[in-house]
Amino acid sequence: MADLSTPPRRFVTGHSSDGSATIIYEGTVKETFVGREGADDTAKFSNLWQAKQPSDNAPQTEDASLVPVEICREDGSVCRAVDMPPHHSSQMHRTVSLDYGVVVAGELELELEHLDGKNEFRKLKIGDVVVQRGTNHAWHNRGDSWGRMVYVLIGADQVNLNGKTLEPIMHNIKDGKLGD
Repeated sequence: MADLSTPPRRFVTGHSSDGSATIIYEGTVKETFVGREGADDTAKFSNLWQAKQPSDNAPQTEDASLVPVEICREDGSVCRAVDMPPHHSSQMHRTVSLDYGVVVAGELELELEHLDGKNEFRKLKIGDVVVQRGTNHAWHNRGDSWGRMVYVLIGADQVNLNGKTLEPIMHNIKDGKLGD
């Protein structure tokens, strides 16, 4: 079972000066505590890595987990773990990205917005994968224990549906709070 009291451990590979494969960064990363103003629940975001695409895999790479990044980046990818406390719900949001989300701890729920107000819900368990393709959605932890999802977000074009471009609805992370 995953230990959710600390951020996930990560191992970043690279090359030594002679071209040998090696670990260049190992261990946990800084967590950002994210909650809405006045909310009792606070999610934990751990940015594991990010890169412009195509990625530069040169030997001297700075620790990309320390570089500030918004929810997603339009010119590359972000790998992030999100720990959700019991009875926590995210805000509805749509990013301009293609996201792969894997449930690694707990049981979570995906909510998809329907324009008629009758939203669609799917319960997710460990090992389930969500391929999020620019839809307006929210995440819920309705259980009594913490849950963790690991996401890879890749910059994408905005969704264009029947001649209408769907705008992003993002809440960027600023000083530990979700802002507009």
